[in-house]
Amino acid sequence: MWSSGFSIALDARNKLMDIIKDKLENDKEGFVGSLGSLPLPDSSSAAQHLLLFISALIPKALASLLTSFTLALGGNEQEEARRQATEDPDYLRRVLLEVRRLWPPFIGGRRIADQDSTLMGLHVPKDFGVIYISHAVHRDPEVFQEPDAFLPERWSGRCLLSTCLCQGVCIFLLSSAAVLLSFLS
Repeated sequence: MWSSGFSIALDARNKLMDIIKDKLENDKEGFVGSLGSLPLPDSSSAAQHLLLFISALIPKALASLLTSFTLALGGNEQEEARRQATEDPDYLRRVLLEVRRLWPPFIGGRRIADQDSTLMGLHVPKDFGVIYISHAVHRDPEVFQEPDAFLPERWSGRCLLSTCLCQGVCIFLLSSAAVLLSFLS
């Protein structure tokens, strides 16, 4: 039996909609939980809005990463770095981390405190949200020496649980690496 690209896309859409509907029914907090309180015309509207949001967000992030990667490894002077990225998956991972640090695909994010915490001298109660701007955080000289320099080697031997890389399961980074390897070949 064969299937067209369109039928594969429809199957993927249906699977994603099932996941979205499950999240809408079961997640009562955060962004997804807040969709339930919106005055939408019918029950399927929230799922359709979330599908559109997700479908637009992932390609935007991948395009941003690809553009930044191209700028970082472009030009004749970067030929050796491009060769190394195609031959050494660990080096490619470090390049992607450094690209993502210097030119983050998203402006920032939000985290919810799972316990009472102190952040930069300020008390953050459990269940309160903290918003951060990626560009500022990623260029903090107290965290990164030479914060404005492109130095993939800074990631050698680092294990950051927040990036999922200790276990090698960051889907976005792995899919980005596959796209970039085909681009380099």
